[in-house]
Formats: sequence, C-alpha cells, structure tokens
Amino acid sequence: MSERQALSRREVPFKGSLWAVPTVFAIPGDSSLHEIFLQAVLDLGNGVGGTEGFTLEEKAYSVGAEWNGYRISKTEQARKLSGQEQYDALRQDCSSETTVLYAHGGGYWSVLRSFRPRRKYVKFSSVGNPSHSRYIAQSVTKITGGSFCSVDYSLSPQNPFPAALYDIFLAYLSLLAPPPGSFHTPIAASSIVLAGDSSGGALSLALLQVLLYLKRHEVTSLPFCGRLVSPSLPAGIATLSAWCDKHGGLASLADTKNLDFTKDRSPFLESWYPPCSIWPAHPPRCFPYCDSTALCHPLVSPAVAEDWKDSPPMWFAWGEELQQVGCKAIASQAVKQGTVVQTAEYSGMPHIFLLLPGLGRLPQATHCLNAWGEFCRMCVDEPKLLKSRRTAIGYSAAEETQLQFNDILEIEFDEIKELMRKNMLKEEELYRRRQQSLVKL
Repeated sequence: MSERQALSRREVPFKGSLWAVPTVFAIPGDSSLHEIFLQAVLDLGNGVGGTEGFTLEEKAYSVGAEWNGYRISKTEQARKLSGQEQYDALRQDCSSETTVLYAHGGGYWSVLRSFRPRRKYVKFSSVGNPSHSRYIAQSVTKITGGSFCSVDYSLSPQNPFPAALYDIFLAYLSLLAPPPGSFHTPIAASSIVLAGDSSGGALSLALLQVLLYLKRHEVTSLPFCGRLVSPSLPAGIATLSAWCDKHGGLASLADTKNLDFTKDRSPFLESWYPPCSIWPAHPPRCFPYCDSTALCHPLVSPAVAEDWKDSPPMWFAWGEELQQVGCKAIASQAVKQGTVVQTAEYSGMPHIFLLLPGLGRLPQATHCLNAWGEFCRMCVDEPKLLKSRRTAIGYSAAEETQLQFNDILEIEFDEIKELMRKNMLKEEELYRRRQQSLVKL
C-alpha cells in the first residue's frame, strides 16, 4: 500500500492552457474549531462510531492545494514568477468570481488500479493528488471563466476519518477568510461550488452535510485564524461517480453490465496482500479510511444521510457502475426535500470515465465536462434558472432522454439504510474471520 500511495503522490505532467499554482493554507491550531467540528461528526453519526473513536490532533494545520485557471495570456517564463505573481496572472485571465473547491479521488488512500492476485496489474488511471484533476480543471474553468482550487487532503491509513474531511473543511474556510500568506483575497460563499470525483465527491457531499448541520444549529460564526468566519453554504455542489456507499452495501441494486472495475474494493484485507509500514494499521481496523463500525456514518457513506433540506443546487454524473445507487439515493432524498437536483446518467461508461486512459476523448466525456462546467457557471451567475432535471445520455452522447425522479430508485430510503447496515455487519464478520486466520498462520 505504501508503494501505491507513493505512486499516487507523483505529479502528473499536463500540457494544456492551464495555470497550475501550488499553495499551502497555513492554519494555526484552534481547540474551539476542533471541538465544533468533532461535535458535528458525532451528532451526525447519531451513535454510529468506530472502535478508534473520532479524534483530531490539536495542532497547526498546513493544507496543501493547487490553484488552476484557464490560461489565456502567453506569459513568458511563467515558471520563474513567484507563487503570488503566478496567482495574480491566473486571476487576470479570469472573467468570473466562480471558484470550484475540488477534492480528488483515489479511495482516500492510493493509486487506482485493478487488483488481481497472481496476475499482472493493469493500470487504469493514477489518482491521489491535485495534479490528477488538471484535465477537469481546464475544461471547467474555460466554461466558468473562474478559478479552481484542488485540495491535497490527508490520505489514509496514516490519517483515518475524519482527517481528510477536516482538511476540506479548513480549505473551505480558507477560501472565505484567507489565512496569512495566502495568495487569494476573501471569496464569497455564493461564488464557491464544491466538487469532486469518486471518494472526493463523497468528501464534498460530507462537507456539505457539516455545513448544513452548522446552519441547522444556528452556528453563525466559527473561530478561524484569530477571527470569526461565517460558515455560509456554497453556491452548489457537483460530483462525478461520487463514492457515497463506502462498503458496497447497495452493490446488489446496481446494473453495471460488468463495466465496473471497482468490484474488488478490499484487496488489502486478503492474506496475499503484502504488509508495509502503513498497513495493517495500528491499532488494527477493517478499512484504511475508517473502522468497520463507522462505515454507515453519513459522513463516510453520504448515501445514508437523511437531511438535505436547504442544500444548494446539486449535480451528479455517473456511468453504469456500483456507485450509481448511492448517488441515486442522495438525489432522490434531496429532490423530495425541495433541493434543485440535476443528474447525468451515462450509458456504457465505467467509474470516473473522464479520467481513464482512452475514455477522456469520447463524446460522452466531452458532454460530461461541458455539462459539469455549465452547471458550476449557472450556480454562481444564474442560480434562479437552475431546475431539477434527470437526463440519460446514450452511447453517442447526442442521445438524451429526460427521465422522472419518482422512479430513480426501486426501494425506499429506509430499506437502503437497512441494506447498508447488514452489509456493515457482514464486513465486520469477514474482517474478524480474516484476522483469526492470520493469527493461525
């Protein structure tokens, strides 16, 4: 696992019209902010928790990120400019205040590959740091005319839940109230759109749940970098193949036509998987991201989150994949509660198809990027024109069929929660048996 994680940390070269400016949000430690965040985690879990408990170090945090923007100017020797100068040049090329706060995918821990014991590994894609999101950033910022901030959040198993979510939370507050040394000026919440792919999409949805919790509990200000910041809701949220069902409890409801390559989600639990310095974890736990008893926490698996009332407009895109059911569960629940929801359902496309070699150039990928960027633009520039819409996109991308939300799921929400609870118990039992077999060996 450590080797795969190291691979995912390598920067991916990108040739295109894009600014890429690395930055760090240096945030002093604040026990009050820690306590408020952890209380939200505990309350939203409603008794669901791991054997490790939910803890965060009370320390100063340095959250890495990368600023992106569509590059219009032909600034000579841009790499010789300072970070601030590069960011200023990026902003000069922007025509809008729209800012996308992005969380990359990668299962919270590593490079994305197919796992097949005793066979050659087949590399599908590499994800695990902000440089892997530049392809999306270029297309989205070209359409919105704004900027794109991709967060380099803490990876597990070294940093289990809720560490990554806390990083995203701090990054959001950093956009609202820049910490000392930041390149940017304060950005209004009404100009920010949350976004992400796969596990990053789930992180963005989890962040929205935390912000909704603060709104429901009338928390109007948070202590942040020596001042008070209002945790206002963003303008919208847009995700691709969001991993909303962390342990696959809803997989039996998904019609993937054998296109999904994420079926083997837990190779690290098998006896053939080589141990390393970061896995197995100490103390032991079932999954790199969290303990098995936390798999049904709404901030780990947002598909079980019940309350999406007052959410900003939401956009979901998915292919014929296991993760589609979790996304459908959220979309169905949010629409019933009055949220504007738009979905784009792509025929014949696997998980995070935009980022897979050879698929990013398909008409469906172009369609998805254009729809993604246009939604982000409208969230900020024309939010009142957004209406709920469910669209199925055919194999040619020109084939669009409008569907109804009332038949998006074949089962009720309570049944979804029960399915996920039963699968959580099953995962716990499998983990216990595997541990016993390892002890015997």
